[in-house]
Amino acid sequence: MATLDECLQIQAQYSILQAPTIPSSTTSANTTNVATGASPTKSKQLSTGGVSARVASTTNNTLTIALQNNTTSTNVWAYITGLDINNNNAVFMLESDGATGYYPTSPPNIQSPLAQNCHIQLGNPGTYRTVTVPQLAGGRIWFCRDNQLTFLLNPGPALVEPSVTNPSDPNYDFYWSFAEFTFNSFQVFANITYVDFVSLPVSLALQDETGATQLVPGIPSTGLDTVCSGLVAQHNTDGAGWDQLVVKSSSSGTGANLRALSPNSGIVMNRSLFNGYYQPYVNAVWAKYASTPLNLDTQGQWGVVTGVVGSDGTFSFGSVGSFPQPSAADIFSCSTGAFAAYPQNTDEMGNITARLAAAFNRSTLLIDADQPTGEQVGTYYQNAITNHYSRIVHAANPDGHGYAFPYDDVAPSDAANVAGTVASGNPSILAVSVGGPATIPAKKNRSEIPVRQMARSGGHASQQVGGRRSSRGARVRRGLFWEPVASFQTYPIHDVHDESEGLGVNVVEQEQEVDEKRVIEMRQVEEVQQQQQPRNEKVDLEQGLFTGKMEAEILGQQQQQQVLERPIRSLLPAGLIPSGLLAKVESVMERLAENPAYSYLKPALDNIARWVVALLSLSLRTVVSRVVMLFVLVCCSFLLGFFGRINGGN
Repeated sequence: MATLDECLQIQAQYSILQAPTIPSSTTSANTTNVATGASPTKSKQLSTGGVSARVASTTNNTLTIALQNNTTSTNVWAYITGLDINNNNAVFMLESDGATGYYPTSPPNIQSPLAQNCHIQLGNPGTYRTVTVPQLAGGRIWFCRDNQLTFLLNPGPALVEPSVTNPSDPNYDFYWSFAEFTFNSFQVFANITYVDFVSLPVSLALQDETGATQLVPGIPSTGLDTVCSGLVAQHNTDGAGWDQLVVKSSSSGTGANLRALSPNSGIVMNRSLFNGYYQPYVNAVWAKYASTPLNLDTQGQWGVVTGVVGSDGTFSFGSVGSFPQPSAADIFSCSTGAFAAYPQNTDEMGNITARLAAAFNRSTLLIDADQPTGEQVGTYYQNAITNHYSRIVHAANPDGHGYAFPYDDVAPSDAANVAGTVASGNPSILAVSVGGPATIPAKKNRSEIPVRQMARSGGHASQQVGGRRSSRGARVRRGLFWEPVASFQTYPIHDVHDESEGLGVNVVEQEQEVDEKRVIEMRQVEEVQQQQQPRNEKVDLEQGLFTGKMEAEILGQQQQQQVLERPIRSLLPAGLIPSGLLAKVESVMERLAENPAYSYLKPALDNIARWVVALLSLSLRTVVSRVVMLFVLVCCSFLLGFFGRINGGN
């Protein structure tokens, strides 16, 4: 293990994420092969048509991600993992607060537990939660329904991720899925992935700073059952063993579909699965190109290269390299045997491998001798011998898009790929949904929290960049956003046409909006205060902190007023007082409020009530400290008076 690419390849094959032992070069760490739409877990550098290989832009240091729960479960958890590009590719996990980065140290033993809580709890169905991540390579956004996933650490440190090919894995019988992404200084690239398996539906929506939005809907809620049924039907047709890719839940008691494995994952669990399956097709391809040259467009600096089957039985591309006949396992994995990495002309052979492997998976090599030029999606998977898993998965997606095998992003230069990818050099927000289509939250509802590397100070009270906690329970930070001290805030998702944006986008309305009138008044007060305040008496070094403090104070006053105006029955535990007696008390209070004398006494009574509310809101430590202080003052006053009388007597 030396390079970043090799680390990501290990992540893809063995569910282990480990930082490079030899630091990667700037190029490999800070650039992504966007052009290919290549998965972050691939090690080969590709270049497919339609997009340039480098994006001349500079992204922000952090990315806002909206995690959306569109399942029917109230118990959904999310996890974000990757390698921190700007921290020597250190292993990264996002902690449960959605803002703090966890960088595990090497444990003394294998299978060690994490030192921090990285379970990010989502809200009720139809809500979303925003989190923030730094620039990451090999990033994954995981979702698990009805259970929490277990991540472990090996010495290195190496993060042991959940696996679908290891029945002893503690996560094996859970419903979980993930999306992949890379976020660096050039762009963000993300894709829904079915390369390993299909389970929970995952969807993507990416909006850039101009408001342009890219959507990948993913499979519907019934998509898993559709895929499993298709695999069983295909096995009934050819008897090749496609039904063995269907995994049933052992804990549900109903034999429900748990996941559908890809052929590559199925072969990991059963080495004899699909043995010889592709051989008749491979023989036909070898026979065709023994007399006809294959014109393969590398869609990169090497242009179109020509390959023929030589007398030695290999598919030769001249001095660049050659390929022996691939097995079914080689074709499904795109990275073993005939398609393994080549020590010479590695980049060019990698580009040839990608297009050749894609043509084998889609069974298009017998259609024409120009690949992938001119290929039509309608001609994919038409041969009886093909990657039927990929065919079935694409058919189960409403738009036909999804990463179903490692080089599913290969496409003609004049056509978009069908891999289910989104990418942007100036991203604003990435929405990732589980259970249904993703939507872009309205900007006014986003809670953008910068990630910081920090020593934990305990609980949700950890300090944020650009702010601190207010004494009245509101977190103060840059701008006019405020957030209650609750563990997190979730928002309901609605499809609304936002006329202010000028295009039909999905707008998410916040449960509790800041009162517009209150904000205007607060700003006016702030302006007056700033005019009266000398330059050397700023509240804090952080701009905007004074605004947050004023807002927190106004919020505290409003909360007190809300307590005073609540009905009596809402302040008492249910059933404590009989409803009949409570009704009589409320009736007496209403008649009392109608008495003219009450209007004169109300201000004084309200002040008394406010003092009571304020006293009840104090912590025990605060109450004790203030009582002790009062006692000390009384004692000092008594002693001063006592010594004064003694001196006067003398």
